[in-house]
Amino acid sequence: MKKANILIVEDENIVAKDIQHTLEKIGYNVIGICSNGEKALVFTKKKAPDLILMDIMLKGKITGIETAIKINKERNIPIIYLTAYADKDTLAKAKITQPQGYIIKPFKEVDIRTSVEVALYKHKKEEKIKNERDLYYSIIKNDGKNVDGSIFVKSKYQLVKVKTRDIYFIEALKDYVKIN
Repeated sequence: MKKANILIVEDENIVAKDIQHTLEKIGYNVIGICSNGEKALVFTKKKAPDLILMDIMLKGKITGIETAIKINKERNIPIIYLTAYADKDTLAKAKITQPQGYIIKPFKEVDIRTSVEVALYKHKKEEKIKNERDLYYSIIKNDGKNVDGSIFVKSKYQLVKVKTRDIYFIEALKDYVKIN
């Protein structure tokens, strides 16, 4: 299995190195450490990490939340916040960016491992659903241009193209349809 590439955005060097050590120990590849939001924006334009661990309160002109908003406008990268702040206002601001996780400092290895694994798994599933939705949408959108007289039917989790001239009759069975 391919190692996930992770970007760490943390302004405290010791904490960043600790996170890097933890991630590499559990089998992930740290492709970079950025100390502020501006560097993280530049980095994500050059390289696309599979996941970002982002501190909320960063030194520099923009916070981790503002950085996440800007990254989300350009790329679909899951973000997990690492922060010492768990107050209602910070949490409310963070939720707007729809993070894949929220880890409170000080953290344990198990916190990082479980959050990263769940975030990567969830993101992969969301991408699959989005791709299927886009496929279905394109099929429906092109329905008016159906010149070959065919329809798509979902069978055993796949779309199968059926020519309408080959259909003898259709039988409704409660929640299912049988095409003969």
